[in-house]
Amino acid sequence: MLRRNASSKIAIMIVMIVSVNGALWCGGCKRASHEVLIVQATEAEKFDKQVDSLYQKYLDGSLEEAERSLQEILHVVEGSNVEPRVQAHTRYLAYVRLYAMEVRRRGDTDPVAEAYLLEARYWFLQQRKFEGRGFEDASKDVQSLTPQQCKDFVEKWDKDHSGGKGPRFYWKEEFNG
Repeated sequence: MLRRNASSKIAIMIVMIVSVNGALWCGGCKRASHEVLIVQATEAEKFDKQVDSLYQKYLDGSLEEAERSLQEILHVVEGSNVEPRVQAHTRYLAYVRLYAMEVRRRGDTDPVAEAYLLEARYWFLQQRKFEGRGFEDASKDVQSLTPQQCKDFVEKWDKDHSGGKGPRFYWKEEFNG
């Protein structure tokens, strides 16, 4: 009986030690996860500021500066740790703008414009999936995203964010064609 009692006491002590360490470890996890959330929020704020600054360059710049700012936005997304949904949305916006620029510059049937439209649709699909839409519903959303809707969307969004003017290169007529 003594032997069994001693074994039971040792087993109870081990359970208590594991429980205390587990509680300390879980408390550390909560603190660590809180710190991760703060870092993610800080990264998201930094991402937003970078993208907003580049978008302003797109609105205020020449055609070449606007195009370069959109390519830089894509580069910022690539190196970011923001949510996949935010990455997909940001890429969609950049590609749909690049598409609208190419159409305005070279026409609807330009291969580069068509490639940008394909990218815009792909990232729109990804965005919808990250938002929780099923593949079938997300695919229908993409099918309804016509070239004209893309151009109209870009024009409206850009005018809404530039005091009704749109990007400088639009009203400066900096297009070749």
